[in-house]
Amino acid sequence: MLMLRTILICLFCIPASLHALEWQATFKNVLRGPHNTFLYLRYQPGESSSGITRPQIVEINFRRKGSLPVILSKEQHIEIKGEHTFRIGFFLEPGTYEVDVDIADLLSGRHTPISVEYRCMIDPSNLSASDIFLSYEPATDTRDISPILDLNLKAGVQKLHFLTEIYAPYTRTLSLRAILYQEVDSLSSASTTIWLDIRKITRTLRTDGPVTTFGDIINISGLKEGHYLLQIHVYDRDSLILKPSTYFVLEGETRQRIFSDIAQSISMMRYILPPEAYARLLEVQGTEQQESAFRQAWVQLYGEEADEQMKNYFKRLYLINSRLAQEGEDWQSDRARVFLQYGDPLVKDFEINGKHYQRWTYVKWDLSFLFEKRNQAYILVE
Repeated sequence: MLMLRTILICLFCIPASLHALEWQATFKNVLRGPHNTFLYLRYQPGESSSGITRPQIVEINFRRKGSLPVILSKEQHIEIKGEHTFRIGFFLEPGTYEVDVDIADLLSGRHTPISVEYRCMIDPSNLSASDIFLSYEPATDTRDISPILDLNLKAGVQKLHFLTEIYAPYTRTLSLRAILYQEVDSLSSASTTIWLDIRKITRTLRTDGPVTTFGDIINISGLKEGHYLLQIHVYDRDSLILKPSTYFVLEGETRQRIFSDIAQSISMMRYILPPEAYARLLEVQGTEQQESAFRQAWVQLYGEEADEQMKNYFKRLYLINSRLAQEGEDWQSDRARVFLQYGDPLVKDFEINGKHYQRWTYVKWDLSFLFEKRNQAYILVE
């Protein structure tokens, strides 16, 4: 039976992750050898990448949260060319840290700064668990897994593999339950988030060594777009002793299409933005800057409803663009502009003195628009 649960998601339960141009970065709680924290850095060449090997210096500085002194600093030399994930290990005392990462390209002189908050939760002397790893491919060990760092998953993903490790200084039998939650709309104005329990996987395992893995497959085909939370509950007898968590977002096809060509999507906002705001948005250069300005424009228009309004607008735009393409028109036509504002009309085609016309009527608003066909396109004339 499905059950509603209220869970207050703590920032520290979510792996610190940030995107910076061609880099993705995530810190993970993992106990391997002398390390209990790993920084995963993934380089993804951009369109302008030259394909040559580029030396980089990665500098990582840790500070206790709320404290200025750097308590741990590390410098790593790496080389990048094609897509690759780098793994850099540390040992930290349990606690919360503010971390500054700077990636310096020695050829161009460009610096990529990343600042995150990270909570180290592994104490080798006590039973503990790694963070949850998500991957598109199966793995039996965190050392050979290719983790998903961008947790905004694209449309069409059918399944995910998850993996966590249990670190036990002594032998014991544990019960583990993986639970997948889906975010649902809250019926109150409370600050907590309501999640719906939609999947469960239960296992019993015996910690015969220092590292015991727990993993499986999550079938996500058919799930709606939205936010999801995966938690693994670790029980010792009847006591819940560990609860690692991670989240991911399933993006729908509309959202994926919007951001696949951000410059085109910006141009399509001509019908919804004031002329001055539209002109300023067109002047923004660079994909990352365009995405940021694009999102901000929607927030300024609709506030908390920005995401939903954006998807609805582009759904209508893609729909009318597809319909009119069969007649040699597109979203920039007069009929598309009217459709985007008012939706589906009652349509009447007729001819007067050899000229073709369409009358669009909206009974709800007592509105009527007359289009005349000129040079294979319908022009608004009334």
